[in-house]
Amino acid sequence: MRVLPRPLAAIRLFALLGLASHAAFADPPRPPATASVEEFAARIRPLPSAELPPEALGVVWESGPKTLTRDEAAGDTRAFFALLSHTWCGYGYFREIESPDGGNGNPFDTAESAVLEALASREAWPTRDLPELLRAQLAFVRDCHLSVGAYGKARLNFCRHQDFWFDPGLTLRREGEGAVLEEGGSRLPVLSIDGDDPAPHLFPSLDENGEASLLLGALADAPPPPRLVRVGGADGERTLRRTLTRSTPRPRARFGEERVGGVPVVRLRSCADYFARELEELVDHAPRYRGEPYLVLDIRGNGGGNTRWPRAWITAFTGERPVLKQALSELISGTTMSGRANIFEMMTRNYRAKERQAAETELEHYRAVAASFGGDKQQPYWSTLYVPHVEPIANPTTLIVLVDRRVASAGEGVVSFLRDQVENVVLVGENTRGALTFGQLAVYQLPHSKLLVQVPIKLNIALDLAMREERGFEPDYWVPAPHALNRAVAAARAGTLETAVPLPKDYFESEFVREAVPPAWLPSRKERVRGLITLLLALVPALINWKRGWRFFVVAGVVAVAVGAGLLAFRPWMSAALGFVACVYFAVAAIKAGRAAARTRPANQEASR
Repeated sequence: MRVLPRPLAAIRLFALLGLASHAAFADPPRPPATASVEEFAARIRPLPSAELPPEALGVVWESGPKTLTRDEAAGDTRAFFALLSHTWCGYGYFREIESPDGGNGNPFDTAESAVLEALASREAWPTRDLPELLRAQLAFVRDCHLSVGAYGKARLNFCRHQDFWFDPGLTLRREGEGAVLEEGGSRLPVLSIDGDDPAPHLFPSLDENGEASLLLGALADAPPPPRLVRVGGADGERTLRRTLTRSTPRPRARFGEERVGGVPVVRLRSCADYFARELEELVDHAPRYRGEPYLVLDIRGNGGGNTRWPRAWITAFTGERPVLKQALSELISGTTMSGRANIFEMMTRNYRAKERQAAETELEHYRAVAASFGGDKQQPYWSTLYVPHVEPIANPTTLIVLVDRRVASAGEGVVSFLRDQVENVVLVGENTRGALTFGQLAVYQLPHSKLLVQVPIKLNIALDLAMREERGFEPDYWVPAPHALNRAVAAARAGTLETAVPLPKDYFESEFVREAVPPAWLPSRKERVRGLITLLLALVPALINWKRGWRFFVVAGVVAVAVGAGLLAFRPWMSAALGFVACVYFAVAAIKAGRAAARTRPANQEASR
């Protein structure tokens, strides 16, 4: 059977398995089903009444103070909400969803008042608390591009990704209209999961041999509760309590081309202009894969960049230029163009020489456009809504695209180009980030805290009006991301994934050397380095204060335990390192206390005589 073009392949797959698209969480808000793209876009594109003053638009590329006064925090809050209303392309969307026809007032005004009220309760605030305060009152916002944070540090996003949680320990298969558990040579029917129909909890997957299987799983932004799986058997019914886990992302080479088990693999793990040279090379090589029976495109970890790169690669591979299946419109004003100029100014500080020249050209362009607004010049406007006409792109090669939760923005553009247009595309892995609806970034800075605010200014409305923020694109086969390549190649070799291209006789004769997958318990290299650095730094006080008494080492051990406990939830290996250091400190304290007691014992005995 020929692999069907997307999206028909997913529809057929779910129908065959008796499964539905999974919705273990509340879907993001979406417009009424009766609205057309044009009608809905007209309601969610408000124009700002004026430009923000120039002094509010510049960026000083340095960190701000660690503490803010109440008035400074309040000033930054007002500046933040002014940026949203003057620049953010999602402002009208969430205002419309939260308050249709203005019946409930402006939810952003309500949120701003709540933040200001909270700030009034204290005289001073840590700067790091302000982003959390803002996000807490904007819980209705789901935009994976909108963020706030200090320069040079991780920023807080206004979204919570729905991760794929699964149980790797159960071997489940489809049988007839139901599912069975393979256990010790037996096939036990799955009767219910959490007392309900099993189907919504079972995800189509591939096992290590490339055979079709099912995974017990869920989509959630936090660890879900254990699942209760009721199975039958010759000895009667029993209930299994199963804990769900999620995969650990592993950093790998961003770019590369190789063959794994006879199947060509192209690694495209960034679309950033910073890597223009590497991306140009991949685009130049794309035509060589035309006519291949199979091709794996590995985009795991592709956090985005510029959609011109995936468009160029697909054009070179298929001979046809793809378009995004989205209606596009950008807010153009002096304020938004100044924010775009700030983006390219940041790039000129970080890019390599060749790419820096391109960024400098863009910087001058956006500064010139920004200067054309204000006063008696141009007034803010939304660019004309572009609604593309999407035609299928013929492709006989079975193109297997590997995805995970780190695929975002322009990385998801790769998926959008392929699944909406190109024939014979199969997605394997986990659902993507869901940074799709709002794009084209601008950056600004709050006046007192110097926190950077990253704001998208371009609407990307799906033609089916689906809201995929936080959830992203779902794969055809749900496979833990670190194992996606091995199982995809195994599925091709096993014939589970078929191809329309005749296979050469020796196509799969080469040895299948699987990609190395570290154990799930082993931390990433970055975490191991952090743990080692923490260990070394925490031992420094022991070396400096080696001659101090045992009480010092008891106190140092208690401090290490306290800090380690605080890090346990989000830096477990740093916490483990501190736990080891605490044990060392307590051991040293015990030795020193024992020696001190031994020294004082003879003196006490002499005194007693």
